[in-house]
Amino acid sequence: MQEILQLDQHIFHNLVAFTGTAEPKTAMPDSVAWGLKDLGKLIAQKRIEVLSDANVQLSVNTLQRTALENTKAARDTHIQNLKNNAEAKKPNPSIRHLNANDQTSCPKCGANMLKRTNRKSGEAFLGCSRFPKCNGTRQIS
Repeated sequence: MQEILQLDQHIFHNLVAFTGTAEPKTAMPDSVAWGLKDLGKLIAQKRIEVLSDANVQLSVNTLQRTALENTKAARDTHIQNLKNNAEAKKPNPSIRHLNANDQTSCPKCGANMLKRTNRKSGEAFLGCSRFPKCNGTRQIS
């Protein structure tokens, strides 16, 4: 959306909503909603006016013009892309834990580590890129 609308990144908030009978099996980040009611609460927390009414309408029109068709073929392509991305993120088990001093690999699963910030303390740390499936962390040295 940022690319299509040519807007600054700070305007956007990534939110994920699960509907239906899905239930979380692990702890989820604050940006995940379980049902439309929870999604409404998340959106309400982020309600800071950053665009004028005219800019909102212009953005809506632009998105409607560039939206993908809601077809089975488009959904199948999307699902295949998600699977390909997930497969690419899987660590290679044959190189897992070869170097105990490697600070770029998760100590639990071998996946890449990402710089993250502790919400309570504000301290930076490395967290597993496969979070929430893996909660491996490392201190930044």
